[in-house]
Amino acid sequence: MRAPGLLLLCLLAGSVVSAAPVRNPAASGRARAASRASKNKKKPPRKQVRPVVTPVRAQPADVEAASAAVTEQPSPRARASRDAAPTWGSVTYVSSERVYLDRGRDEGLEKDAELVLSRRGRPAGKCRIEWVADHHAACQGKGLREGDRFDLPKREASATVAARPLPASTTELTRRRALLESSTQPLVEYASGRTGSSRRPAVQVALDHTSWASNTGGDFHQERLDVALRGFPLGAGFRVWLDASARAWASRPEDFRSPSRTVARLYVREGEVTRREAGEHLALAVGRVWPWYVPGVAMFDGAQLGWRSTDGDFEVGAFGGGVPDAATLTPSFRRMTAGAYVAGQHVAAEGSALRMLHHEARVSFMSAPEYGERFEAEGRVRAWLGRSADVGAWVRLGLGDAMAPGGVDAARLDVEVRPSQAWRLSGGARYTGTMALDVPPPLGELTLSSRTVHGDATALWQPAPWLSAGLTGLLVRDIETALSRQLVGPEVGLPRLFGDAGGVSLGYQEELGWMRGRSAHVQALVRPVAALRLLGRVSWFEEEPVSGATGMAPTRDLGMYVSTDYAPVRSLSLRLSVLARVDANNPDEGLTRPGGLVGQASLAGSF
Repeated sequence: MRAPGLLLLCLLAGSVVSAAPVRNPAASGRARAASRASKNKKKPPRKQVRPVVTPVRAQPADVEAASAAVTEQPSPRARASRDAAPTWGSVTYVSSERVYLDRGRDEGLEKDAELVLSRRGRPAGKCRIEWVADHHAACQGKGLREGDRFDLPKREASATVAARPLPASTTELTRRRALLESSTQPLVEYASGRTGSSRRPAVQVALDHTSWASNTGGDFHQERLDVALRGFPLGAGFRVWLDASARAWASRPEDFRSPSRTVARLYVREGEVTRREAGEHLALAVGRVWPWYVPGVAMFDGAQLGWRSTDGDFEVGAFGGGVPDAATLTPSFRRMTAGAYVAGQHVAAEGSALRMLHHEARVSFMSAPEYGERFEAEGRVRAWLGRSADVGAWVRLGLGDAMAPGGVDAARLDVEVRPSQAWRLSGGARYTGTMALDVPPPLGELTLSSRTVHGDATALWQPAPWLSAGLTGLLVRDIETALSRQLVGPEVGLPRLFGDAGGVSLGYQEELGWMRGRSAHVQALVRPVAALRLLGRVSWFEEEPVSGATGMAPTRDLGMYVSTDYAPVRSLSLRLSVLARVDANNPDEGLTRPGGLVGQASLAGSF
């Protein structure tokens, strides 16, 4: 009875062994090729069945062949990565010096390789790769834009996928961080965009239309063209800086009040030829100069000549010329300025309590028909203390025909403290001994007896990227009349209320003193796509009658502001905005509710 049972077991075992294919490298390779070729064909889903494991002794040849097959066969993850490998890349960002790509070493890019890029199927230019990361790269090229594409180099598929090294242990990372923090890093010279030649020159052009409308007066319509050149090279180290506006009134009421009565006018705020290159000692500017490092002097028609240290941390020189008319910017030598200036900065050693110190000062002679002749001295300094505080001070003195009490025209002190990453505290105190000396006579007579003191403080708390809360206070007091006014109020921001698309902020301000009132606002900033920015703000204003006034009711206004910014490319932007304000009080019988709005449309480009 046992013999038939043994015979049956042998037959079953033999059938299992004979069902197993004989493995050899050639047959295995052909089978794998057939399997890969059939992967693209859609197959109906099959129910997976757990294999039956039969204890059959494997032959040495079978073990060797199976080991070789496993070694040659890529892992499922590597095979999926190989099958889904991209064949092209694109430009993600373009700066003034480099073009940044979304592909890197793992996609086949190599340093010094040249790429040919296309835009909408047409050639866009070439660039040579400067550095390569695993999945990013940067190259140099001209005329390229975001979205330009390039083909990746073809690579032959490798059967063996090299395993990446495991990340370092926590102990090793801690050791590396301590070594990095304890080492001294060499300082790199900072070259300002206006003082060095590394900045790419920019040409900016903007076309603007603005309309003012009111139901209690006439309408205004103005066209404006702005042109700016930022360090355009002329050769031999000389550059051109220009900031000009051409404005024309399309319509306006006949009884409008303005210092400029002409229909069209050209305003040139800056128009100078300079030579101020990094590493050179000469600092020269000629034309309508907007001076460097000369505090308190806006513009003049003349020249500035200075000497700079090689590292650019110190400069001394002289300046002089005629001051243009304050209202029309017409050239005039009825107002003159001339003097000397000095400026510098000091960067302290690592670990010093004083991280950096920057200072500017000037002494000059000023003359104008409005205030006669004056000698002025002005200086400002700012110090960065450690990593959590900075202090700034500014003062202007004047002696001559027009002089403030004690010779102090104005002074200011600012302090900012950052006790932690979430907290920022700032405050300032300002003293004004005179009104502005460049106020033109058509707008009012010059008065030098209005002395005021100002104080402001702000506390900002931002515990997380999605929440911020602040409190702001302001105090103003007129020394001559003893009248004062205070403003205080909170503001809460939820910058990520809509996720990456934007958020909202809410604020309130109470106004105290001889003019009392209050205001509140709600503002939303939304960016649905990268090229589009939407801003909306609704405000409420209320002002009580001046203390002692009788028969007057509080005034209430409702305001609204909406703007849209669209920038399809970095060099072109379009802005549309509307500002409106209407009286919220009930108008008297027979009267119209006063209100008005300002609309603006502008198109700007840079290259």
